[in-house]
Amino acid sequence: MTKTKQMQFDQEDAAYKAQRVLEASLFMANRSLSFEELAKLANITDEASVIAGLESLQSAYEQSDHAIEIVINTEMRTAAIQVKAKWLTNVAQLAGKIELHKKSMKMLALIAKKKELLQSDLRKYFKGDIYEYVGELREKGYVERHKIGHSWKLKPTKKFHEEFQITIAEETPIPELVKSEKAEEKTENQSPTPLENGEEKNS
Repeated sequence: MTKTKQMQFDQEDAAYKAQRVLEASLFMANRSLSFEELAKLANITDEASVIAGLESLQSAYEQSDHAIEIVINTEMRTAAIQVKAKWLTNVAQLAGKIELHKKSMKMLALIAKKKELLQSDLRKYFKGDIYEYVGELREKGYVERHKIGHSWKLKPTKKFHEEFQITIAEETPIPELVKSEKAEEKTENQSPTPLENGEEKNS
């Protein structure tokens, strides 16, 4: 083997090992890690190489149709490994500290997917009472709300992102269970309730 080929082989081997360390670091941390932290762990000297390694990992996960994904936040200069939103409602209860009603979990997945959602718009997706479940999400600290006209804007909290380790991508489909609820809702022709117009209930 020539010296040039040996150098190329060594570089490729080093890049492969660094990528594996990036993957293992994200898995073990169970939280977002900064590019700086990842660079130190993988012994990478520049941020561009960290991003390149993360993007390569991200692509590999996407092509293999994994239930987990690599999320890169270039604005915050962080990355995380997380369960895809599509599978959130199926596995969230495995986290012992997360105890929510099934309907609350589906609402939370939808709000996270949308990034923000009017409380009144939940009726487009769910039948029956919504206030009890929104109240549970707020009580648990997973959703915050702000007054917007006659309704409330719901957004996932920092606690949600920390405990669920999830940042919903724009292209992520709404979970199937939520879509089923939406289909059922269309058959009801349900008119707005007085509470919906005032859009307030102590929840």
